[in-house]
Amino acid sequence: MMVTHGFRRVSAAGVLALTIVSAASCSYGSSSAPAGLSGSTAGADLSRTKLYDGVAALAKDSSEIVTVSVTDRSSVADIEPTTKFTLSTATVTSVVKSVRGLAPGASIIVRQTGSPGESGAAPFLEEGRQYLLFLTPSGLERSRGDQYYVTGAEAGLYEAAEQRGAAQGSEHGATYVQMQRNEDDDLPATLSPDQIAG
Repeated sequence: MMVTHGFRRVSAAGVLALTIVSAASCSYGSSSAPAGLSGSTAGADLSRTKLYDGVAALAKDSSEIVTVSVTDRSSVADIEPTTKFTLSTATVTSVVKSVRGLAPGASIIVRQTGSPGESGAAPFLEEGRQYLLFLTPSGLERSRGDQYYVTGAEAGLYEAAEQRGAAQGSEHGATYVQMQRNEDDDLPATLSPDQIAG
């Protein structure tokens, strides 16, 4: 009887230790890397796990599709000390799709992994510039849960064409240029909000 009782204590302690380690691993993984990305978040060493075969697929994976004007930008290490994030505050100028009920004039925060100047990082939003963004909720806890990641890292990031010296418009309205092309995606180099089926 005594041996069995001692075994139960060890077994219960072992289960508790495994539960704590598992919970810590899940918490770390879910708060560090944006959805659809894998790899280390130290620096900008992330790779996408999903490629897009068209705008409809990108729109389907996005809870919000908006045009914005960026008003502020800062870098933080607010999840773990070795992982930097760039937080851009932006004002919504138009809404193509919004699950969360965003409207023009709303202020949002877009979270990008890394910080300007890091090698291999996706392009960052810049203060005073306009963008067409496909966004995904951050899934983070507390007030950071209201923040967004760009869907597919660079895939859902388009900059106003006139800022890049491209044609300023088309028959579909204002034109935006994808900031960083990935040849494995089948996404257009230029896009206007009117062309998005979402």
